[in-house]
Amino acid sequence: MHPTDRPRRLRTDGVRPLVSETSLSASDLVAPVFVDATTDERVPIETMPGHERVPVDEAVARVEEVRETGVEAVIVFGIPESKDPEGTSAYAEDGVVQRAIRRITAETDAYVI
Repeated sequence: MHPTDRPRRLRTDGVRPLVSETSLSASDLVAPVFVDATTDERVPIETMPGHERVPVDEAVARVEEVRETGVEAVIVFGIPESKDPEGTSAYAEDGVVQRAIRRITAETDAYVI
């Protein structure tokens, strides 16, 4: 019931990449960077080994560490100095994420999300 010869229809150059296994590299990933406006030193995140909350002044250094691993894109999460019910620090001109992104984009070639 099995064919006696093996069809060669999937061995052409145009079709092979379409049916090949998925490949994944570090440049396909996005790394989180946690920026904390309430601290002056790096604070490890216990539930996320290898990640830490960094002050705004060290955000660029953290992104450079991430880029050394081959990851080209980062997403910035911020912990503001204070919070309010409206979340005004999320769109404030001098918010923690905004300050960190300005520094990261000015001093690195990382893609920032």
